[in-house]
Formats: sequence, C-alpha cells, structure tokens
Amino acid sequence: MPAAPFLNERYLAMILDQLPFAVLVIDENFNYVFSNSNFNQLFGTPEQIRPLKEIVPQVFIKEAELLNVLEFLKKDSSVERMVKIPRFRFHSDTEEDQYFTLLVLPLRVNGTIHFMIIFQDHTEEQAEEISSFQHAKLVALGEMAAGIAHEINNFLSILQGHVDLAEMKNSDKTVAEHLQFIRKQIDSFAAFSKSILNFSRQNPREFVDISLNHVVEETLRFLQARMRKNNVNVVLKLEKNPSVIRGNPSQLQQLLINLLLNSKKAIRQKGEIVISTRTVSDSAVLEISDNGIGMSREIAARIFNPFFTTRKEGNGLGLNICEKIVKNHGGFINFTTREHHGTTFTVTFPRRK
Repeated sequence: MPAAPFLNERYLAMILDQLPFAVLVIDENFNYVFSNSNFNQLFGTPEQIRPLKEIVPQVFIKEAELLNVLEFLKKDSSVERMVKIPRFRFHSDTEEDQYFTLLVLPLRVNGTIHFMIIFQDHTEEQAEEISSFQHAKLVALGEMAAGIAHEINNFLSILQGHVDLAEMKNSDKTVAEHLQFIRKQIDSFAAFSKSILNFSRQNPREFVDISLNHVVEETLRFLQARMRKNNVNVVLKLEKNPSVIRGNPSQLQQLLINLLLNSKKAIRQKGEIVISTRTVSDSAVLEISDNGIGMSREIAARIFNPFFTTRKEGNGLGLNICEKIVKNHGGFINFTTREHHGTTFTVTFPRRK
C-alpha cells in the first residue's frame, strides 16, 4: 500500500513553505535538518549539517535561551507540548529592530527526537502597541494641558481686568502705550492658551472639514518658539484660498509636528524649513522642505519602517506613524532627499468637493 501523501518529505516541505512564519527543524544534536522559505528569507539558507548556533543569530541563543529550552526538552521525554519563548527584541546593525516569539515543539518518533522551532514575527504588532501607548500618553498630556490652560485663562482674565481699570484711570500717554503693549501680550498669550485647549479637546476619531493652512498655523503656535531657539527659520508659503479636506485635526497636527521635528533634527546648526500648501486638481498638497543633512540612499529606503532610526534618542516610529495617519486620511506621502543638501516631504490628501 503506498504511503499517505502527508508522510512524504517533499509534501511536508511544501506545507511548511505555505506557513506565514519562519520554521526550522533540527535533530537531537541540534544540527540543521530543514528550513522553510520564510526562514531562508529571514536568516539565509543554511548549509547542510550545520549546528544551530551557526544558523541563527546569537541573540536567539543567548537572550531567548533557546539552547537551554532544547536541552530541557531533550532530557525530559515526558514533555510533548510546545514550549513558548516570550517576545523579545532582535537588534541588527544593518536592519531595523524586529520582535519575535519562539515556539519550540519536540517531535518524538521511534525513540528519536527532532525539534521544530517556529519564529513568529511581532514587529508590526509591537509598533501598533507602542503607537497606542503613545496615543494614550498624548490623551493624558492633553488633559493636563487643558487644566494648565484653564488656570492660565483665569490668571489672564484677572490681569486683563487690572489693565482695563488702569486704562480707565490713566491720563499719561506714555503709560497708555505701556498698557497697550501689555494688552497685546495678554491677547497673544490668550490665543496660545486657546490653541492648547482646542488641541486637548479633539477626538482622535472625529473627522471634520478643515484646511491645511489652519493645521499649519495652529501647529506652529506650539513649535515656533522651539524653532527660533534652535536657529531654524520657518518660512510659510500658504495658498490664499486653501482647499478643504476631510480630516482629524488632532491626527493632522501630530503628522505635522512629527515632520517638522524630523526636519529640525536634520538641521545641524542654522537652517530653514519651508512649509507650503497648494491645490493640484482634486488634491490638497502639504509640503515641508528643509536644508538639513539629507539622507543616504540606504537610509531613505527604510525611513518608514517601524523601529528604524539613526538617532540614539529616537524610537523609530515617528515617520511610520506619519504614514499611517496619511493613509487613514486616504492620502499618500513621499519624499525627495539629497545627502548634505536637505529633504522635502510631500503629503497629498483628497480635496473636499
């Protein structure tokens, strides 16, 4: 009687190649037996009869304690179930960080043992979790900012009342000029406080009709002082009759803040950022250009990948979040860059008709 097809080695290999994760099979001496195509793409195709420690990166051996788990399963024949090694970070000097969970399954047949090791990639899931965590922090920050803005408004109202009273009793022209200057500063600070309140009250899931000019102007209230402090000149080239898009103000501000801070960090000493808006056919276009250090071709190819960063203090999620925000608005984002000369990000949204 012919063997059942599922016992055929080639048939098993074909099945394992269809799995959405990397699979490695080793023998009782921890030497290579089989790997599927996902494993080969991830770590390279192993040569025959190579030990485990030469097949997978050392981080899996050390941090994941893979050898310890295998030794335990080899010695204890009573364990038949799969052992899970919790999620951990795989850092590469040439690639962005990745997050894996390992599943190790002992295969005991006719007195011999093999091990199937499954590598589950959780990189995108990790990015989503961190993004959600950052959103929660923004919500908490917004609530705190609203409380601060409320207290500022109370203080400004008291100050405004004293200025009004002083103007009523004053007859000196010089004093009147000083009081007028104080009033302008109060109005300016009140406008800034209002922006904080508006930002803190926004629902991240609510979409409204909004112009890109408004997003730019509101966002710069938060960032203008920081830009000046870092010797960065912000030039606005906003169209006079801006197009309206359907968007979420909070998400759009987060998008612009991320792009502007990215440009600021690319400027080493003194530089310029140009923000422009324009209408092209059925699209509203936002463009942010800087004269910073630009990017090499290798870096430019990976900037939207989660956890990829060239900065020690970065988490590698800023531009990845930007891309998701733009897609959430039905738009697309692209860029041009030239090393040592600067970068331009262009964001295109469907125009509200």
